[in-house]
Amino acid sequence: DVVEYCGGLPLALEVIGSFLFGRSVAEYKSVLEKLKIIPNDMIMRKLRTNFNDLDDYGEKPIFLSVATLFIGMDKDDVIHTLNDSRFLDIGITFLEEKSLVTIDSKNRIVMHTLLQALGREIIRQQSGDMTQVC
Repeated sequence: DVVEYCGGLPLALEVIGSFLFGRSVAEYKSVLEKLKIIPNDMIMRKLRTNFNDLDDYGEKPIFLSVATLFIGMDKDDVIHTLNDSRFLDIGITFLEEKSLVTIDSKNRIVMHTLLQALGREIIRQQSGDMTQVC
């Protein structure tokens, strides 16, 4: 169940695995149920560190665009839509190498829900909390 929750995301597996080490099966189940409702802050901090290591002028904007707009879309269509195939192709490949996105067998861009949540939270923080306006 933990591996399924992490969706194969190595960083999430590492953080949750180290947190669960030495705990009982009942504690595992309790933690997993909590994580399904409220993402673990330790995981989000580690994921944020991975995001912060990205290039400000290349990989960060691509990551945020994918997290907020292009999940499930064909990689080639995304590159065409954003109009810079040479740079975007290598940028998406770099994100894939860092396990921040995957490209499925149908060439669609896939991102773990924790990473999507991180991207959306970063966008929300950068633009200010619009919920107060609405």
